[in-house]
Amino acid sequence: PSLARVIDVNADAWKAVFERDKDGEPITIVVTHNEINGAHGTGVLVRRLFGELDSVLTIRPWSSFDNKDRIGFANIWLGNTALTDQQLYRLFSFLLAGQKARCVVVVPYDDLDLRVGLRISEILSSPLALYVMDDNNVIARSTSDRTMHKAVQTAAIRFVISTEMRQA
Repeated sequence: PSLARVIDVNADAWKAVFERDKDGEPITIVVTHNEINGAHGTGVLVRRLFGELDSVLTIRPWSSFDNKDRIGFANIWLGNTALTDQQLYRLFSFLLAGQKARCVVVVPYDDLDLRVGLRISEILSSPLALYVMDDNNVIARSTSDRTMHKAVQTAAIRFVISTEMRQA
């Protein structure tokens, strides 16, 4: 039922993904926690980094603002539903079949954000770019050590917001 709800909520986004020319330019997938917009610092920065690209697909587990991303040809929201790794794999294996991704960029806030990025990177055999802006692994603990370790080891490139975060 939760997967059916996610598909239903995103009907327009899935249509845009399916209609995209699979032999054309590879997509850049940007996974964030919330909408990419001007209501929070992460949204502002991510919009500046990727807002001019036509080939961006955004994916986010949560909606805390206006439920609209301000970048990308399609925006997928996972309906504020904490999906398992198996559910994520089934969902994205089906819905992103045939797509080619230049990379999967993950700007995580919690464990689910990282798991979404890891599953999509695995499914599409695309490089993972990790940009850690929020400390929710070392102090806040909403990201498990296991998931963060997997993301750090998998990532083709890693960025962090500060020297202290890099050291942690």
